[in-house]
Formats: sequence, structure tokens, C-alpha cells
Amino acid sequence: MALNCRQSAPRALVLVIALTLAVPATAQDKKKAGAPQDSAEVAPVELVWPSPLDPGKFDLTYTLLPFGKDKAELCLILRQRFEQQLLPVLKATLNPHQRDVLKAQMERDLAAVKKTWTAFTGQDTGYGVSVIAEEIRHQASEAVVKYMYRENAAYFLFSGDALWQLHLCVEANTPFDELAKRLTEVYEQAPNTLGYENPEKKAGLISATWRDTTFEITARAPRGLFRCNTIRWVYLPAMEGIKIRRDAAAVLEKNGSEVNDLLRQVTQDPVSDVDNIMDKVLKDK
Repeated sequence: MALNCRQSAPRALVLVIALTLAVPATAQDKKKAGAPQDSAEVAPVELVWPSPLDPGKFDLTYTLLPFGKDKAELCLILRQRFEQQLLPVLKATLNPHQRDVLKAQMERDLAAVKKTWTAFTGQDTGYGVSVIAEEIRHQASEAVVKYMYRENAAYFLFSGDALWQLHLCVEANTPFDELAKRLTEVYEQAPNTLGYENPEKKAGLISATWRDTTFEITARAPRGLFRCNTIRWVYLPAMEGIKIRRDAAAVLEKNGSEVNDLLRQVTQDPVSDVDNIMDKVLKDK
């Protein structure tokens, strides 16, 4: 049955208001209401920058990436890195035409990276079955930029238009224990945690994690259909904002589903009592 917008719009508004009123009070609301608060104050965590765990120590391409900043800042950094990589080749190329060809190719490569920008708004992007499937959420102001090089891939993850994670898919032919050993040497510190296929016997190393106040690095052995080793750098100062946006997206998804279900009931029973519907919403809450 087609929905009559003229007759049903007021009921939709009533339902949305009812759902809004039924949402439990947040911690901020309780604070305003005079609810007792913890007396102990937590000292702010000091951000270390540059961090000893900067991804540039593993690969110079990713030195001092603009974590916490937008896509334009990332593209500016990538342009600088592309130019740095091209410079020795240009110096060794005497033919002016060939130099122009190389510069034009660099511009095309950079444009191709920019075009990979994908915002997760509920659509089918293909990333839901990718190596970063567990790192993304739809309808939570998240997006990704992808950079392919040789047989490797770099994913730059954004939340609230700010870079919060670098995720590399690298060195498929390198045994994971060798990669973990190299990371330990590069960062000059032992992993904070290690994961094993057989935890009791500590056999079969499959993951390693390093952490400071700026980054958490997690390296993982190939798993499932993905045959590459993965390394991710999570920018820890961004995590609180990401949680807020993801929680808000979950609430909107849940409430939106309830509104749609109730609107379908109203559509199927156009003479139903709005008050009874509000009672149902509040009772369900």
C-alpha cells in the first residue's frame, strides 16, 4: 500500500519524538542533573610526537603522516613523497621529453589515489569483504583512501574527516615471525603482547602489538582468504571521537529501524490510535 504523505507525516513526527524522548539519559545529561560524579580526576595522557612508533620507521613513505588531519593534508604529503621518489630518476634522465613523461605519470598516479576516496554511507563498496572489513563502520562519518604499490596495498582510514589509521597489506612471501622480528628491531622495543595459534604452548606466532601514547601497532599473519601480512597503526587520540560517532550511528540505525517498523504498522492500519503507538514505543524502550 502506498504511503499517504499528507495524512501520515504527523504520525511519523510523533513517532520520532517519542523515540527521542525514550532514549536513556547520557552521562552528560546525568552530570547536568546533579548526579554524583567520581571525585578522582584522571590526568590527561601526554601525546608523544613524533612517536617512537611512527610508521615512517618501517617505510619512509609513511613518515609523519598527518594523523588527525583531513584528506587534503594526506594528499599533500603523498605528493611530496611521490616527488621525493621520482627525483633520483629525473636526475638520471637527460632527455627533457622523458622527464616530462615521468612527471605526467606521477600526476596520473596521484590522481588515481585521490579517486579511491570512498565514504561508507551504507552502500556496497566491496570493502565489506576486504582485509579492512573489521576496521570500518557505515553511517559513522568514515571513509578510506587506497594506495596500491607493487604487490602491496596501503589503506588510509578516516573518521570525522580526520586520518586515524594506516593499514598495510604487505610482504605476502615473508614468514610472519621474520616480519615480527624486523618490527621489533626497527622500533627497538619488544612487543607489548603476542598472539599464538596455540596459546598454551606459545606455538605458532600470529600477531604482535606495540603501543605508546600515540600509536598502537598491530601486526598479523595472513588469515582466511588474505595471503598478505598486515600491519596497522591506530592513532590513539582519535579513538574517543570514533567511539562517539560509532555509538551515535548505532543508535540512529536502531531507532530508524523501529520508526520504519512502526510506520509500516500505521500504513497497514490507517485507523490505529497514535496514542497507542506512542505507548508501544515507550513500553518497548
